[in-house]
Amino acid sequence: MDAAEALGGRYAEAKGRRPTSIWFRHGVWEIQLAIVIVQSGSAPVALTRCSARAYGPGDLRFKVYPKGKLARLAAALGLGGLPLRNPRLDEALVARANRPHRLRSFLADPGVAEPLLAGHRLRLRFGQPGWWERRRLGDEARVVVAETDGRVSQHDRMAEMVDLVAATLQRLSALGVIDDARAPASDAPLPT
Repeated sequence: MDAAEALGGRYAEAKGRRPTSIWFRHGVWEIQLAIVIVQSGSAPVALTRCSARAYGPGDLRFKVYPKGKLARLAAALGLGGLPLRNPRLDEALVARANRPHRLRSFLADPGVAEPLLAGHRLRLRFGQPGWWERRRLGDEARVVVAETDGRVSQHDRMAEMVDLVAATLQRLSALGVIDDARAPASDAPLPT
């Protein structure tokens, strides 16, 4: 609750399967910041996840994440991702996309690239949500997700994640990948 006040968001209690969240309004979009528990093998893992929903006519899908310890082995096996044609990005990130030229154009925006290069192990992905959400929102629904390992408690790191999602939405809108005139209602409305 303190983080919501410090960051200028609105706090929403957990309800059903929805986690406790902080909601931010950015233009027509609602951005959700939450701690989620996911299963990794037999152990649960906590992730800080920042996400937003949008509608998009295009079929761009991508994942961008930091290179791990086995990056050289992965590259030797042909699993190193696509070349980004930027030495700083190629050195630090692995990228996968169905439209490489669109992803390169997207990552040319410093508002998107700099948080990913900051060394906080942020992962960013964009594409269609799961089938249940597509059933509710329609086939043109898209989701932007930025996440990091563990629980983030520093307000500046939380703000950085929200800024990354906001910059991603702006850039995708500028590229015509999402339609900012059609923002879907969120999973939970912004509390008053």
